Order: sequence, then C-alpha cells, then structure tokens
Amino acid sequence: PTPGDVAKALLEAASAFAAQLQKRYPHIQSLRGPIQGSFYYGYRLRLAGGGKHFLGEPNYPDLYHEHFKNSGFDVCEHYQTVEITRKSWMTNLEKKGLPRTSSPWKKSGVKVRQLNVRRWDDEVVTLHRLIVDCFSEMPMFSPISLDEFRSIYDSYRYLVHPDMILIAEHEDRPVGFMMAMYDQLPVLLAHQRREVARPVTGWRAQWRKLATLARLRLNRKSLLFYYVGKVPGLKVKGVMAALGTRLMFNAIRRGAKTALICYLFDNSHAYASLPDACPVHAEYVLYERKL
Repeated sequence: PTPGDVAKALLEAASAFAAQLQKRYPHIQSLRGPIQGSFYYGYRLRLAGGGKHFLGEPNYPDLYHEHFKNSGFDVCEHYQTVEITRKSWMTNLEKKGLPRTSSPWKKSGVKVRQLNVRRWDDEVVTLHRLIVDCFSEMPMFSPISLDEFRSIYDSYRYLVHPDMILIAEHEDRPVGFMMAMYDQLPVLLAHQRREVARPVTGWRAQWRKLATLARLRLNRKSLLFYYVGKVPGLKVKGVMAALGTRLMFNAIRRGAKTALICYLFDNSHAYASLPDACPVHAEYVLYERKL
C-alpha cells in the first residue's frame, strides 16, 4: 500500500471510532486533527513555506495535508506566527500612545512579577491553574493533571529566564500570564550532530552535556512568545498590555532584536496590541470532518 492508502485507512478508522462514541455522547459532532493526544503536546499542521522552524513547532511532511483532504477533512482553524522587531515594537508604542513601562497599570491594582525560580514547585502550581483558567474555553483545550503538567515542564527550570515568564496579579490573585523562551532548536540540533558525528562516553559525554546546557543558557538569538492568557470575565483593564510591555522591555534589555509571537488564531485579541502588518513567519491549519 502507498502512504496515502495507509493514511486514508487510519483516518477512516478514527472516524468510525468517533462515530461509535457519538452514539454514547451525542454532543460529539466532528473529528479534528492532528492533535498529539492533548493541547499541551502540540497540534496543527504547518503550511508550506515561511521562515525557519523553531523549537516546539509542528513539523510534518507537506503531504499530510493531502492525506486529510483526501479523507473528507476540511480546514476549520487557521493560525499564524508573526515576527516583530525591536524597531517596530517601539514605533507601535509611540503610535498607539502606550506607556513604556507597566507601572501605569498599577492604578488599576495590576501588579506584574517575574517567575520565582526558587519557588519553582509553587510557581508550577500557579501556572497550571492559570493555563486551565485562561484556556478552558478554547476549542482544542483539554485539561491535564498537575502531575502530568509538572512532568512536561519540570525540565525547563534550568533553561528559563525568570524575567521571560511573567505573572499578573490583582488583589493578590493571579489573573494573567505571559511565557517566552529563546529558541533552543539550533543549539539542540548542533548537539545532536556532534553526538552522531563523534559519539563519546564517560566523563566526555557528561562534559558535552554540560557544555550544551551552558550554550542553551547563553543562547539569545531568537525569542519565542509561546503562551499568553488572561482569566475570562476579568473586568480589570490593562492586564495584557502590562504583561506585554514589561516582557518586551525585558527582552530588549537582554539584547533581543526580533521575536516571534507564536500560534495566533485569526481573531486573537493579541493582534490589537501588536504593530500593524507584522510579517508572517509561518501559518498553520487544523482539519475537521463532520460526523
């Protein structure tokens, strides 16, 4: 069988299984994909073209689009990753009359703080609760336990820069957050190439891992804005603006010249605070088949 035959058989089997589930759960009306088991593990397919791939981006053969279409799936969601530069961000602040610090929003009682790595376990609990609260109404969101969330993100404690993960609080309650990281994919790929070209063992292997960890910590080439969220129904103004302004200036102080705002869906409120006509770095889609 051809790859297309295999893909069609798998997707037909998935559709048949979903149809059986619909008999027990009538609210199930469609099948969507690709989703790697959960919102947290990635979904979407990247469209052909665009800029270089970055860490965590869905990277599949372009032929996968044809597999979905040939099995009766249509595009149901569209997303973009857009690029902003230091210059475009500063121009945007002046054009829209936005303040250059987060302090003006203190009048609304909004306080912005950075991640406290020394209280990592407590901060993971806070971020897990915030993500559940902020994203629970998203179509593709599915909650996971705190233990599973911790297993995904615990390894990041040695890579994150605390001032790149911000939490907004109002009346001592977390009400919003913004998470950014530097793109570590080039460093990890270079490590992989060294492992293949010249395998080492013992203390040399440990030394190589330590050297790679140091490179990861020092890497400042490209900033990725991964997550941004605000608790639904919050009537306090300025939460997202305070987070974005503070984080962007933190990045500028670290020497960042460009940043990617990742995976914005078409009607995202984030576009309102971004510079006009941001260059599109990449586009993605999600497919759906009605049952």
